[in-house]
Amino acid sequence: MIEKQTDILIIGAGPAGMVTASTAAENYPEKNIMIVKEYQKSQVPCGIPYVFGETLGSVEKNAMPCGSGPIVERIEKVIDKVIKVDIENKTVIGNEHNIKFEKLVFATGSIPFVHKNFQKALEFENVFTIKKEYHEVEKLKNYVDDKQNIIVVGTGFIGVEMACELQGVGKNVTIVGGGHILSGSFDEDMAIEAENIMKDMGGVNLALGQHASNVIEKDYLAQGLQLCDGSVLEADVIIMATGYQPNSSLAKDAGLLLGDYGGIWVDEFMRTKNKDIFAVGDCRSRRDFITKDASKVM
Repeated sequence: MIEKQTDILIIGAGPAGMVTASTAAENYPEKNIMIVKEYQKSQVPCGIPYVFGETLGSVEKNAMPCGSGPIVERIEKVIDKVIKVDIENKTVIGNEHNIKFEKLVFATGSIPFVHKNFQKALEFENVFTIKKEYHEVEKLKNYVDDKQNIIVVGTGFIGVEMACELQGVGKNVTIVGGGHILSGSFDEDMAIEAENIMKDMGGVNLALGQHASNVIEKDYLAQGLQLCDGSVLEADVIIMATGYQPNSSLAKDAGLLLGDYGGIWVDEFMRTKNKDIFAVGDCRSRRDFITKDASKVM
């Protein structure tokens, strides 16, 4: 086991983690700053749909480096999977490292959310969620490259962007959802306007107004998707773009308080109940800017 020590330790090297690290390095040049992340290569989360079409066209073009320049270069990067956080002893334990810290920041991001009715279907070879790890995006892209009939379940930004990009390279794509596209992000009149624009563009099939019921399977392979009215859409690939949830299990296991919707509870300064431990980005709980009510928006 490799023993390390740092002043500020950040778990996760997504956008929130990298901004935190570079901001800390700029404002506290006397402090040692370290990032620990599981994989060498990362993806820009909001750019993931565009690797599947002509906009980017490859996973490598969406790769997110750990930054560059004199400030970022002095941030130490450790490649390891964190398996435990010992708050009492201020130690992060990985598969290969024990890292002592003075201040700790959780920037562990979010993971796909899929309703329990479809959890079993994720075991099928041709049913996917949109994970954010480089190798997972690469796996999905390699699989869909030679497939034709693709169903995207979900009408949010990720689902709509995925559908448009895949249709743009000649795939037969159908979006399935219970309401108008982007209705979770816009008021209804705006969502309808966006939907009409998509219809005018043509190409993407819209199966809206009813929810998916179950995945039709044969020989451990999805054959199609059954809708609530009993109709079945055939598919070579089914992509579950049904949202994300905070990746907060590591913090929960460490004894930190979780807020509404499973995010790590923080105050207005991103501090947890332990004032030496912070949480930023998708893994933290959040409140509406105006009403201060709990919010699921990441």
